Amino acid sequence: MDCPNRHGRMKLLRRTKTVTLGCSVWDFDADLYVCPVCGQEVDPPEKDPAPGAASPDP
Repeated sequence: MDCPNRHGRMKLLRRTKTVTLGCSVWDFDADLYVCPVCGQEVDPPEKDPAPGAASPDP
């Protein structure tokens, strides 16, 4: 994947992210593409759901 700021190829890294909802805080590992020049983080494209998995659309 290329950097949206035109810095070339991004590296796929696993980073620990933190989410706070109300009084609850969760840490989780996320795979992200990261630009080594500007530090821009981009989520990887969604993968196709497993066969037989529920569709997110109602």
